[in-house]
Amino acid sequence: MNTPIETGPAGSGQVVDRVRDGMRGIGVGSVAIDVVPLGERRGLPPVGEEWSMAVARALAEGRPIIITIDGPAGTGKTAVAQRLAKRLGLSILDTGAMYRAAALVAIEQGIGIGEPGRIVDAVSRCGLRVEFGDDPPTIHASGRDVSDRIREHDVTQLVAPVSAIVPLRDLMISMQRQIATEHPRLVTEGRDQGTEVFPYAAVKFFLTASSEVRALRRAAQIKKKTGVTPNLEELRKEIEIRDEIDRNKPRGALKPAVDSIIVDTSRMDEDAVVGELQKLAMAAVAAMLDGRKQRA
Repeated sequence: MNTPIETGPAGSGQVVDRVRDGMRGIGVGSVAIDVVPLGERRGLPPVGEEWSMAVARALAEGRPIIITIDGPAGTGKTAVAQRLAKRLGLSILDTGAMYRAAALVAIEQGIGIGEPGRIVDAVSRCGLRVEFGDDPPTIHASGRDVSDRIREHDVTQLVAPVSAIVPLRDLMISMQRQIATEHPRLVTEGRDQGTEVFPYAAVKFFLTASSEVRALRRAAQIKKKTGVTPNLEELRKEIEIRDEIDRNKPRGALKPAVDSIIVDTSRMDEDAVVGELQKLAMAAVAAMLDGRKQRA
């Protein structure tokens, strides 16, 4: 059962203290962080040399630093994950982009959703890869950078049913775990990272927000990119349909891990979310190292 914790300038320290206490022994219970007013901005907490030393120590002890951020579309996962990774000096993996690339491959090769075997075969042969040399990392398929193309509407419409194909998920999970072996300091965001892909992650976050807020955010993104103001009600319905598909997938269903920290971003600005996740992630890694020391 999720325990609400108030946030805000006066309560932010209490959040860290209480969650840190719950993390001792490495276990992290599900925590629902209450909202702060939209537009309220707080300075981000410093990282400091202590964090760098903790990461180095964890890796020296053979403990990868994997931070998972799951949740439905429109909760701010991608932007928050990128900023969190940069602040903590970790690599970033957008697994949703991998599934979008798979949907694009199906579109460009004229393969219908009723032919899942052909889709999996095409994706396995398309040279799908993440280029970590770029900032942020780019996604490549069929010999080219498709990072912008996969954000277009036709791909968005197809990605949910494509990502529900079980053999495709198996392929993607294998690729994502291989990426983590090559980049053991990693913030990875998607829908099943904490439940299916990295159940051993150092800390797991699950972001959520109302469908109305998520539709507003998506509309702002579309208007900024295209200059067109989309229909909010249509966007909201699309989001809710996508949620229903994601929640009922036979594999990788959209749900928080039992040990995830649940953050409602409906009325939180990006700085507030990044700041809270940074503090909680640093506390989780400290708890992980303390737990190892106590058992030694």
